[in-house]
Amino acid sequence: MADYNTVYSYAKAIDDGGLVHTQSYVKVSLPVLLTVPLGGWADCSMGGGVPRFNAYVAPQYEFTTMSGTANVGIYSGQDSAGKKYLTSVNMIGGTTATVPATFMLCDYLGFYPLLDCDSLDEQEMIVPSGVAIQRYTDGEGVRAFLVSTAPQSALGEMVIYYTNSAGVPDRVMRVYLQPVNYGQLNVNGAYLALADCRMPLIPLAPGDTGIRSIQKIQMVSAAGGFVCLVLVKPITHFVMAETQSSVEIDFLRQRQPIPQIENGAYLNFIASFGGLTPAAATIRGLLTFLRT
Repeated sequence: MADYNTVYSYAKAIDDGGLVHTQSYVKVSLPVLLTVPLGGWADCSMGGGVPRFNAYVAPQYEFTTMSGTANVGIYSGQDSAGKKYLTSVNMIGGTTATVPATFMLCDYLGFYPLLDCDSLDEQEMIVPSGVAIQRYTDGEGVRAFLVSTAPQSALGEMVIYYTNSAGVPDRVMRVYLQPVNYGQLNVNGAYLALADCRMPLIPLAPGDTGIRSIQKIQMVSAAGGFVCLVLVKPITHFVMAETQSSVEIDFLRQRQPIPQIENGAYLNFIASFGGLTPAAATIRGLLTFLRT
């Protein structure tokens, strides 16, 4: 929970030595979404611009942690011995083919690459000794999404076995895959090619509130290509409704509690676009952080 709930407490934190960092965000290209079905989600970390392109490069199945520094993820300023908060977001851009667009800011914690969507065998995940998520270590609030790193060409179904935030293993998430392009999230709630059931995050098993780690996956039916399973902590979300009118969120005035940002956070957006494709869109934004 944030410590700042009044203008006075926020201003006093700055006056008492808090440091403000404003970071620009520019994406000059974004993953090309399939035109049918509409309304898909894209991983903006896989688009060109600032911060730099993210390719999810690592040995197959091996959990790889993610930390943000400089141009790796949205830079939130120096680490803090106290606390760090996101205080405001401003975003503008896109084209008439991309709005309305919903953006979800996430702290990317790590990923399991090259999950084979053609193989019907069990695929065991690899966690090297001493490697684990470095933030939100108890898994509370941690979620997962699948992003295509080699396009899927058919309908498919995947079963994911994970350890939840209570430490219970062999919990099950089930997700349906559809034909999608590189960089497009592939999380669907029904086994239908044209169903309007795309979602950003894989639904957890009933009663669960987070993920510590992934144990294995198995395709029930092949979809083709490869996906990467990414663990994230959702931070906030907002809608950009028009191309030439910016969305501005001041968390102190409009949306409390103020989101807290962990040291080393790898920040970026996933986004759903209401139109055909965001590929040619340029998205520009500013994010302001307070470090105490």
